[in-house]
Amino acid sequence: SIVATNVGNVWTAVYTMVSGDAQGAINYTIDFQDLAGNNSTPVNTNSVIVFDSIAPSTTNVSVVSGGLNPFLAKAFNQIIITILDSAAVQVPTVIIMGHAATVSSLGGNAYQATYTPNLTDSEGFVVYSISLVDLAGNTYNSGNVTSGVTFDRTPPVFSNVSVTNSNPNPGYAK
Repeated sequence: SIVATNVGNVWTAVYTMVSGDAQGAINYTIDFQDLAGNNSTPVNTNSVIVFDSIAPSTTNVSVVSGGLNPFLAKAFNQIIITILDSAAVQVPTVIIMGHAATVSSLGGNAYQATYTPNLTDSEGFVVYSISLVDLAGNTYNSGNVTSGVTFDRTPPVFSNVSVTNSNPNPGYAK
């Protein structure tokens, strides 16, 4: 229901939206009478106010390594997450491997988040989370998501290396 109040001849009408109300532009009419009973000319409007109670979501997320293999990252290979959102959102908050990512707009509802792991980051599958807030304030949080990219910061080490040859004199090879 609408609640109207008058303070110093300034009228305020308040309606609290509920989840069953139609999504989209809010249309309203202002109609009133003066104390003598004269009717006003109704004011109709197509509002620029939009009711949106639907939480945003990601429609497509891709995670790759900036290294030679898109599924393997070593220290100092950038991790790149490309995000396509279901609706216009504020700049997303993205956490990659426990660190705040750098996020930039790709235009429209697309964003790119990057983080460059170093020698102190934990090895294993790259874990990330995405938090969204749409323009109406509805929120979405992916929680921790394990990607298909593996981070490996340990260089290979040779052990038990031996050299053999078929020369009768093993100190020489031809």
